[in-house]
Amino acid sequence: MEQIFDGLKLMLAGMGTVFTFLIVMILWIVLAAKISAKFQHLLPDEPVQAPPPPVPGGRPESQTGEENGRILAVISAAIHKYRSERQS
Repeated sequence: MEQIFDGLKLMLAGMGTVFTFLIVMILWIVLAAKISAKFQHLLPDEPVQAPPPPVPGGRPESQTGEENGRILAVISAAIHKYRSERQS
C-alpha cells in the first residue's frame, strides 16, 4: 500500500512540475507578444500579392517547351539508369 502512495506522490509531483512549466511558458509567450506588439510599427508591412491566375492546360507560365524537353530528358535518363542498375 505504501508503494501506491509513493507512486501517487511521484505522479502528483511530476504533473505539478509539468503544469507549472506550462503556466510559465504561457506567461512568457503572452509577455513576448505584448512586447513585440509595441515594436510592430518599426517593421514594414509587406504587400500581399495575389497569386498569378491559372494557365489553361495546368502548366506554369514560366515553363517553356525547351524547359519541358530538358525535364523530360532528365526523367528519361534517371529511369534508364535505374532500370539498367536493377537488371545487373
